[in-house]
This record gives sequence, C-alpha cells and structure tokens, in this order.
Amino acid sequence: MEDDATLRLTRVADHDRTRWSLVAAAGRESGPALTELCARYWCAAYAFIRRHGHPPHVAQELTTGFFRRLLHEHLQRVDARSCERFRDYLLAALRRSMEDAWRSLRHDPAAEGVRSPLPVEILEDRFLAECGEHATPEQAFERSFAHAVVARSFSRLRAEAEQAKRLELYAQVEPFLHAEPAESDASDVAAATGLGALAALLTLRSLRQRLRELVNDEIAQAIGDEVDPEIERRTLRIALPG
Repeated sequence: MEDDATLRLTRVADHDRTRWSLVAAAGRESGPALTELCARYWCAAYAFIRRHGHPPHVAQELTTGFFRRLLHEHLQRVDARSCERFRDYLLAALRRSMEDAWRSLRHDPAAEGVRSPLPVEILEDRFLAECGEHATPEQAFERSFAHAVVARSFSRLRAEAEQAKRLELYAQVEPFLHAEPAESDASDVAAATGLGALAALLTLRSLRQRLRELVNDEIAQAIGDEVDPEIERRTLRIALPG
C-alpha cells in the first residue's frame, strides 16, 4: 500500500445537469432525461405521499400518477430558462396535488416511460429508515431528498476512486467519512491501511472535503447554480448526523 500523504483521485466528469433544460426534455419525450428525473426525485415524492397516510402500494401508484401528470400535462409548458428552483417547484406541485382528487391520479394510466426507479419494498425500507415516525410530509420530502443527495455523492466519490485505481483504499476509508474525521478515526484508518497517522488524517480530510464538493454539486443540480450554504449544511446534518 502506498504511503501517500493524501489519496489523489482523478475527478470524473460531472453528471448531466438536472436543470430546467433536463426537466423540459423529460416533459417532451421518454428517454434518459425522464429516467434521470424520476431517479432523482421519486423517493422524495413517495415519502411526501406516504407521510400523508397512504399505504405503500397506494403511495407507489399515487407517485406514478403524480409524475405522469407532472411530466405530460405541466412540464411541457416549462420555460427552460426558469429561475425557480425545481426542488421547490416539485414540492409545491405535491402540495397542490393534495388538493386534487387522488383517485384521478391513482387510476390514470401511467404514461410510457413513467415508472418507479425502485420497487415499493425498497422505497418503503428507505422511507422507514430515513423519514422518522413523526415527520411531516414536508420533512419527509426533505429528509428523503437529503439522503438521496448524499448517496449519489458517495457513489460519485467511489467512482472517482475506482478511476484512480484506489478503490481498495477507498473501501477501507469510506466508513469513516460519515462524520468529520477525529484523531481516533485516523488511528483506525492507519491501522487498516498501513498509512502513517498523519497520512491517514490528511486522507480523511481530503476525501471529506471532496464529498462536500460533490454534495454541493448535487444540490446545485436540484436548486440552481447558487448553492445556499444553509441548504448544504442542513442536507449534511440530516443524512450524515454527527
């Protein structure tokens, strides 16, 4: 194992932007844009609907109906230059949907390509683990969104490590990235990897900083180019407590 002071990772190209241009493309036709949009926001929408008291399979049907209506009735009219944050737009649309007849959402046939990225069993496991028993629908949406942002950030960090041929080292370090590194963490990493104590601590700090950069980028894809620091802090606090 190399005794590098830091783990130097080659940065992979950023993912496609989830901006209004992607949203507008998803509203016009099935394809990668639609798949990406559903993958990013399905869990948060499901959590919002589920927290309103609908059982899992009904919530899944309602989420499908919600995206069908959103994509094929509303987003076709979206201006790709819109300055509104899509995350806020989506939450407002979910609130408005509560005023509609959920029956019409549930029984509308799902349009081609509008389908859940995950089976209901996995959605329910995530909902129970992430959203808490007493969360409001809005809190459930925010918590699910935060966990999805951090999960995608870890996935991208792992991909960078793999591209840099440092995947084995990353796998040993990753469990310590869920909180700000402490001296005891550095000692554990040094013991597991063969790095010196200082090199281990620098590696932890470097990867944690890169993780924050990726979280910022994921948030920017959802809300726009200017990341509100409070949203970043809240997202990390929700998904990475401690």
